[in-house]
Amino acid sequence: MEDVMKKAGALLFSALFAISEVLSGSAQAAPEYTLSLNLPIPPIHTRWQGPLKAWVDEVEKRSGGRLKIEPYFAEALSPRSEAFESVKSGIADITECAYEANSGQFPFHEGILSISSPSLFLGDGTALVKGMYEQFPQVLEELDGVKLLFTHACGSLSIATTKKPVRTLEDLKGLKINANSAMIAERLKKLGVSVVSLPLSDLYSAMEQGVIEGTTMSPELLVSRRYGDPLKYVTEISVQNTLFYCVINEDVYNGLPEDLRQVLDEVSGEFADRAFADYWETADISAMRKWISDMGGKEVILLSDADYDTARSAMQPPVDEWFDMLSSRGLPGADMKTAFYELENRLGVKWADSPFYKAYLAARR
Repeated sequence: MEDVMKKAGALLFSALFAISEVLSGSAQAAPEYTLSLNLPIPPIHTRWQGPLKAWVDEVEKRSGGRLKIEPYFAEALSPRSEAFESVKSGIADITECAYEANSGQFPFHEGILSISSPSLFLGDGTALVKGMYEQFPQVLEELDGVKLLFTHACGSLSIATTKKPVRTLEDLKGLKINANSAMIAERLKKLGVSVVSLPLSDLYSAMEQGVIEGTTMSPELLVSRRYGDPLKYVTEISVQNTLFYCVINEDVYNGLPEDLRQVLDEVSGEFADRAFADYWETADISAMRKWISDMGGKEVILLSDADYDTARSAMQPPVDEWFDMLSSRGLPGADMKTAFYELENRLGVKWADSPFYKAYLAARR
C-alpha cells in the first residue's frame, strides 16, 4: 500500500510539475508589448510578404516573444497620406510608407531621390540617402516627433506607356503621363510631357480606359499592382527612386525596456538593409521577366546618348531650384548638391549596364 501511495504521489508531483511548466511556458510566450503596424498596402503585397514580414518575424524572434508587432493592412488605421501623422499622434505605434504620400511635408526626403540623372540607374537609393545622412544629419529634423527605424528605396523609376513606345524625347511630347511627385512632375514638364497626378487606386483603370497614356513606375509595380496588364513599353529614363520610411512613435519607443529597444535598433539596421535591398533587386527583375513572358510586355527601350544629355539639361532647372529651396531653409544647399552628385556617380551605372536591362535582354532571347 505504501508503495502504491509513493507511486501515486510521484505521479501527482510529475503531473503538477508538467502543468506548471506548460503554464510557465505560456506566460513566457505571451508578448509583454504589442505594437500596431499601420500599412497602406494589402496583405498580398509582395513588400509585406517579403521584407516587411521578415523584419517583423525577426524582431519577435530576437525579443524571445516578448515584443509582438501586429500589422493592420490596406489603410485600416489611416489613409496612406496620414500614415506618418497616425504614428506621431499615437493612433498607430509604427508605420511604413513612402515619403511621396505626404507631398510637401518632407522637402529633403521627398526630393532627394527625385533628382536623378536620367541616364543613370541607381539600384539601391538607400545607400545614397544614408550617405547624405552621414554628411548632413540635420535633414533628419524633418522627422521630428517620431524615431526613424529604417529607410529603403526601390530601384530607379522609368516611364512606362500603354500603346506608344517612347524611343526619343520627341515621342514624349504631349503624352499624358502620371507622376505622383511634384519634383517628377516639374521635371517631366520640361520634356514636354502632359503631367497628370492620380492616386494609386485610380491608376490602373485610368490606363486601361485610356485616360492617361503611361506612368512613372518601378518594375516591381508591373506585377504587384498588375500595371503590366495595360503597360506594354518601358523607356529607361530615371526620374526617381521611391523612398520609404519606417518610423515608431517616440514615446512608445522610449517606453520599451532598453533590451527591447536594442532589438528594434539591431533588426532595423543591417537585417532590414539586406532584406529590402535583396527584395527590390529580386522583385524588379522577376517582375520584368513575368511581364515579358506572361503579361504581354513588348519592349524595354534605351534613349540615345544625345537624348540622355538633352534630357539632363532640360530637367536640371527644377533640381537647381530644389537645392536653392534647401538653402533658403538653412541647409547647406550648395554642399549638398556636390555631395549628391558624387554619391550618384559612385553608386549609379548606365542603364545599359543595369541588372534590370541585362535581365530584359536575357528574357528576350
